Amino acid sequence: VASLKMAWVNLLLPRVVDHLAQFKHGVGDPLAAGPRLMVQVQKTAVTSAVVFELAVVVIAPMVFVVILDESCLRHYLDFSASLASLMKAWSIDQRGWDAYRPGFCSRRLLSEFSYVWLVYALMQTLFGSAAILASVHPSLRSLLAWVEQKCSFGDPR
Repeated sequence: VASLKMAWVNLLLPRVVDHLAQFKHGVGDPLAAGPRLMVQVQKTAVTSAVVFELAVVVIAPMVFVVILDESCLRHYLDFSASLASLMKAWSIDQRGWDAYRPGFCSRRLLSEFSYVWLVYALMQTLFGSAAILASVHPSLRSLLAWVEQKCSFGDPR
């Protein structure tokens, strides 16, 4: 899951937010638009990237844990009729806010996500820095230029 998130953030997200920002401001080429509009486009792109990252890495997983976990709202029972009937027989089939136990849900969220956030931050720091260092290496740049030349579908020169 972490590698998929890294791929999303490093490969797809920059392109997506650039296109969204250009679409929002009605700009085809931000470099030809002038400095003020280019700053607005880049500001919109950064804001969009931060919101996407926050939603994908922090908010969505926590919301689903709150909804599905045993210590929180217990909606996992909606996915198994046999388990739900067993819990009903034992009179512990509460779901939603009736099943919410204050103090247990927050502990569950911290215990489940603290290491994920730490590992993600370390991966972003270490792999991001390594990718930047590798991208300026002359042999890698020449390899990328060769691949780009071989894979270009445009004008063969």
